[in-house]
Amino acid sequence: MLKVLFRDMVNFMTLSQANSMMDLLNTLHGQLDFGLICDTIRVTKQFGLQREIKRRLPSFPEVKEGSISKTFTSHRQKLMKFGTQLTRDNVRQLDALYNSPAKRYTDSWSMISDLEDREIINESNMEPFIDSLKHHKLTEACEVLTEGIPHCLK
Repeated sequence: MLKVLFRDMVNFMTLSQANSMMDLLNTLHGQLDFGLICDTIRVTKQFGLQREIKRRLPSFPEVKEGSISKTFTSHRQKLMKFGTQLTRDNVRQLDALYNSPAKRYTDSWSMISDLEDREIINESNMEPFIDSLKHHKLTEACEVLTEGIPHCLK
């Protein structure tokens, strides 16, 4: 999940070599501050992490659910919602649609990363991907990615 979230902030090779949350956070050591951690909690909805940090560091600020991230782009936040919303069946369906033979993704995050690597998911040109979601009746997934787009353009 964090590899998808931090994709715009971390060099691709470094990101692909990170095998744990600590590896990933260590790559952000120069950028790591309360703001980034708070925005990461907001976007990933991992509010348990906030409680754990606050227990160890009482000065850690409150992270309010539903508040807007200042660190991550709208596109990155939509991809996070998209990945969270996908079911195993959705991932299998998209795997079959975009891969022959199927890659058998372990989760939505590895699928999103792969589709971004192959530029099937591309911030500057999401329409073909969204159209394929519509065509294959992945309505909820499509709605997450088109959130904030006027209905006449959907």
